[in-house]
Amino acid sequence: MTNTETKQPPVTTPHAPVSPSPVSIDRPKPASQIDYRPDIDGLRAIAVLAVIGFHAFPAWIRGGFIGVDVFFVISGYLISTILLASMERGSFRFAQFYMQRIRRIFPALIVVLLACMVVGWFVLFSFEYKALGKHVAGSAAFVSNFVLWNEAGYFDKAAAIKPLLHIWSLGIEEQFYIVWPLLLYLVWKRKTATLVLLLLLLAFSFTFNVLSSDRAANFYSPLARFWELMAGAVLAYLSLHWGNLAGIFRKLPRPALKIIGAGAAPESITRNVMAAIGLLLIVAAVLTVDETRKFPGWRALLPVVGTYLMIASGPHAWVNNKLLAARGLVAIGLISYPLYLWHWPLLSFIRIVNGKGLSAAAAALAILLSFGLAGLTYLLVEKPLRFGKSASMKAAALLVVMAAIGAAGYFTYAKGGFAFRNPGAEDLVAAAQDFEHAEENEVALGNPNAERTILVGDSTMEQYIPRVRKLIEQDTIDINRNRVIFDTHGGCPPIPDIARDVNPACAPFIDKVLPTLDDDKVRTVALTAWWTPEFTESEYYLRSDPSKLLLRDSEAAQERALDNFATLISHLVNVGKRVFVLLETPSGRIYDPETMMPTGWHRLLARPKIAESPTRSKMEKFVGKISDKLQRAAKAAGARVIKPLDYLCGSEFCPIADRDGRLMYFDYGHLRGSYVRDHATYIDQIFRPDVDQALPTGASPAR
Repeated sequence: MTNTETKQPPVTTPHAPVSPSPVSIDRPKPASQIDYRPDIDGLRAIAVLAVIGFHAFPAWIRGGFIGVDVFFVISGYLISTILLASMERGSFRFAQFYMQRIRRIFPALIVVLLACMVVGWFVLFSFEYKALGKHVAGSAAFVSNFVLWNEAGYFDKAAAIKPLLHIWSLGIEEQFYIVWPLLLYLVWKRKTATLVLLLLLLAFSFTFNVLSSDRAANFYSPLARFWELMAGAVLAYLSLHWGNLAGIFRKLPRPALKIIGAGAAPESITRNVMAAIGLLLIVAAVLTVDETRKFPGWRALLPVVGTYLMIASGPHAWVNNKLLAARGLVAIGLISYPLYLWHWPLLSFIRIVNGKGLSAAAAALAILLSFGLAGLTYLLVEKPLRFGKSASMKAAALLVVMAAIGAAGYFTYAKGGFAFRNPGAEDLVAAAQDFEHAEENEVALGNPNAERTILVGDSTMEQYIPRVRKLIEQDTIDINRNRVIFDTHGGCPPIPDIARDVNPACAPFIDKVLPTLDDDKVRTVALTAWWTPEFTESEYYLRSDPSKLLLRDSEAAQERALDNFATLISHLVNVGKRVFVLLETPSGRIYDPETMMPTGWHRLLARPKIAESPTRSKMEKFVGKISDKLQRAAKAAGARVIKPLDYLCGSEFCPIADRDGRLMYFDYGHLRGSYVRDHATYIDQIFRPDVDQALPTGASPAR
């Protein structure tokens, strides 16, 4: 590919990274004359390299994910230029437009989806393959962003082991491609109305993006992303009707030119300054934005405005002509779409098979392989199916194949990932899925007007839901005379005045739930949390302390938290409540089924590696310091303390599996639901009216 402008076959705009679409805005062009711009391919190359760099070396290229935002602007610009040009010359047809989209998007995506299904068949366990099937179905239907949005949460599996995680951006673009032509077609004859629509949609989406406090919605929702595509669409409209921005400056009145300082500057200087500023903004975004901060939000203006300025400056700006249009970058830009599709599944599958993260050497190998596969996909699949004769037949065939792949993905999901593929790991797979989550953090069972038992805590309280359901089925708990309520929130211990930096919902949760325990209908209260990590490892602090003294760093803060906890218990006991405090269960990575997953070539054999159970003395030592303090404080305040280690551990070991060889844990710190249902008998005493709390010294029961 040379640096000069060349004519291309009829083009469709691509997904991020998209492939070349012939458009030029260096000077006003009639709608029928649209020129290829190699610098846009170069811009695609920079964007895809930034994304790949972030995925492969996130510690080095922390803001590389903004490359997707660059693609959004490019796609909005290219697709809108094509739509507006064809509408103005009267040649626009919806069927033709969508057939072009299919021939542009489907070929490479079909190849990658099929490859993931084939590789996954051999190396994924059934629960992983089930998840892949869901993601394949979502990708084929172009709703992957909604699928991933729905998965984002406390128990979401690691993003790094989702081979199709990156397809969310393709979903955003395809949703734009469906909606935007319809809206544009309704208003394009009225030029002012078209521009007003563009600006209104941009303003609405940008406002939603800035004001939304839901990080998952901000990232995956089309409402929070369309403004980036609309920025490109605005540029397309201005380019086709007014020429480039440098040319627009010449049309302004002289006083306005003097105010903005453009009166004496030749158009070439203005163009070069715009391109240089645009490139600096994109580089600044890569260097300063990181995934710990809200994104897109205001920070997305850096790559969006930067991309806007670089495209608007035209192909003859020095940066665009000499840097972006360089042969090497243009070549990468041409394969940017399949390169984007291939790189993440390769990195993800290597992580899955390796089981220990991703080394720099493995990441480099994956990148090299993705370049090779992208080149082959572009030459052998993309070009033959995108261009040439029989366009309608190709589009129809691709649509049928994509529908079949989507159906196969959904069938894989519905069949649980075909567990027969790895018969040696049925229990491992089952354990990793065996947990009953509370709906909206609260489960209420029984008669709403009856006396209540409230179980409050984090997810380690939530794990006991299956046992309570069994007690109800056995009539051990009479649901006509009792109501059992689980009020839980992941990572939030039920201690007054406790807050957590990384989970701002904890403080409101505690403030909401603790006052409800005073209700006259509440007769029994049970409290638990994953005490040791919450006191010694995570960012918990006392809200009343102006310095936000962390519990893990301060003996005094821990004592104050325990005093607060004891005060809560004493209050509940004094107003006639039965109070139980559950200490924590054995925990650690050694219990996590995911750590037992075979790695390397053993993945093909699907043989779990069950480690030797940790000793009881080791587990007692791990939880001892906090558990001993907690036990003394709770008993002194009048609570009955339940110690799960006495039931889950033997005299020597705290087992990973039960006597039948079935794994006992769902993950590193939660018992699996089926084990809880049949074996967590130690919580039964909470529901027996003959079990009273242990009274503190000198106290008497309140009646």
